[in-house]
Amino acid sequence: IAQLRRSMHKIMPPFIRYCLGVVFSLLLSTASSFSPSQTVPFSSRATIARLPSSSHSSSPLLLANQVNNDDDDDNEQPTPPRDADTKDANDDAVTALERARVLSYRAAIGASALLLSIQAVGDVGVLEGTGLDLNTLLAEQSTSTLPLASGITLLLCPVPSNRIVEFGVLSLGIITMGLGLYSGSMIDVGDTGTTAGGIIEESLSWTFAMVSLMAISVREIWYFGAAYKTECGITLVTLPWMLDLNGRVPFTIPACALGMSVLAAGKVFEPCREDLIRSNSE
Repeated sequence: IAQLRRSMHKIMPPFIRYCLGVVFSLLLSTASSFSPSQTVPFSSRATIARLPSSSHSSSPLLLANQVNNDDDDDNEQPTPPRDADTKDANDDAVTALERARVLSYRAAIGASALLLSIQAVGDVGVLEGTGLDLNTLLAEQSTSTLPLASGITLLLCPVPSNRIVEFGVLSLGIITMGLGLYSGSMIDVGDTGTTAGGIIEESLSWTFAMVSLMAISVREIWYFGAAYKTECGITLVTLPWMLDLNGRVPFTIPACALGMSVLAAGKVFEPCREDLIRSNSE
């Protein structure tokens, strides 16, 4: 029995070890089918988690390049302005002569608006029955004062750098202002509007004044845009109906006077540079 026990003791341990080895190999194969292809020990995973990403590698060569790039950024000087930038900065400045021209132009617009407003009061007949006679004042104004003011306004207004436009504006302004001066020097209260020559002279001066105001309205719309200069659109609609002083459509003068008054009031709040450079209100 003792010999049997010794023989069994010698036989069982290898057998048991074999069985345990088979079972353990089966367990490993089963576990590998449900796990990633590469198993990383827990300590290795912790080490990888603490490592930086590949884009920020800590190799000596990359660190040296990064230090050199940082030094280049620190030593980088600001880029000097280009010629175009310098030109744009110079364009923003307004000279004293340009400022005086713009302010004179705006004052002339205000004078034309005031004269049209006086003409509108007489056209509507607000002062009828008050004993005030505006016929003499309106006759002199429509013949000489308003053409003179509108001609000066057209001569002072800044226009685009185009020879045809400049020549047309200069010619129309000089003719209108000349007619106003001539009518003012030849005016006679007793004869104004009674002779054929007086009627033609009065109508011609008035017509050129209305054409000059139309040119000013077109200029404002060209520089600032129709959406921003709605009042100039009103004057452009009404002025063609006012070319004939004695045959004008009723209530066109009050509408035109309103548009010119709004234009003159809006000029008070506009920078001088806006009248020199076409911005289209942008």
